[in-house]
Amino acid sequence: MAKAPQPTQRIDPAPRPTDSVHSWTKLKNKDPGKKYCWVSLTDTNQGVDYYSAMGYEPELSRSDGVQPQGGRLTRKPGEQIQFRGNLLMSCSLQRSIEIDEVGPDGDSGQRAADAIEDRILDKERGLDPLRGQGMRKANQYLKFKAEEEHDVPVMGGD
Repeated sequence: MAKAPQPTQRIDPAPRPTDSVHSWTKLKNKDPGKKYCWVSLTDTNQGVDYYSAMGYEPELSRSDGVQPQGGRLTRKPGEQIQFRGNLLMSCSLQRSIEIDEVGPDGDSGQRAADAIEDRILDKERGLDPLRGQGMRKANQYLKFKAEEEHDVPVMGGD
């Protein structure tokens, strides 16, 4: 009896930038003093209005200015740089760092996140409930504190 033919194994080449959108969205002639991002023209939550409110501005086409690395420039000077439903926007590097540190509203960002984390973490005991580290030790400590406060043994917690 003849053997059934074996299915051939598919062997694909490794992906390259030319196989994706990456090469088209990567930028050349960037101003080192600016932070760039592609912003969806259709997103109603974090679209152009959101980024504009944070201080980002649309990038306009210039022959010697920033542009997508892939393809050739087909925009007229002064036109907004758009690609696949996205608008290229930028803000100063200083503003970008400010947004990262204190948030667009001045009351959020990494500093606020660090303050919350500092309230949650117990560095003296090595407890980190955010990441589940030292939780057995934390439960034992909380059980001990409850017994100490109420002078009654507390069941469970281990």
